[in-house]
Amino acid sequence: MKAFAYWNLHKKCWSLKCLDRGVDYGIVVAHCDAFVMTDCTFKVSEPGRQRVLTSGRKNVHAGVIGYVQRWVGRLQPMPSDIDSSGATIKYNPRTGSHFYPVGALLEVAHSARVVVGLPFALVKAQGLLCDVTKALKASAAA
Repeated sequence: MKAFAYWNLHKKCWSLKCLDRGVDYGIVVAHCDAFVMTDCTFKVSEPGRQRVLTSGRKNVHAGVIGYVQRWVGRLQPMPSDIDSSGATIKYNPRTGSHFYPVGALLEVAHSARVVVGLPFALVKAQGLLCDVTKALKASAAA
């Protein structure tokens, strides 16, 4: 299933919104504490980010689009057979308009595989494709 995954501010968990054409298109089909996706693209809505910056209030404007391979329901432990190695990815609307690996200014554009789980909405990505040109422009401007 192709889905848009985002952190649900009210339920304090991940929401998976179906992007497959059909009956469930655009509907949240699962609330979960962890999931695995493949062929992932990280998306940030710039107008949504600007609303956060001007109002100071959180809203849903960023997430991951990909193919859900597996998800773990609410309040269930992460299965031990899931490989959660890889780079830790973060997003903060106040520091930039993109997702980035912890400790780097690179913009993460794509990941072959993403494992997301609690605690603290930890995102682990494998096979990252980063946009180095944006990082170089940002460091040159500073």
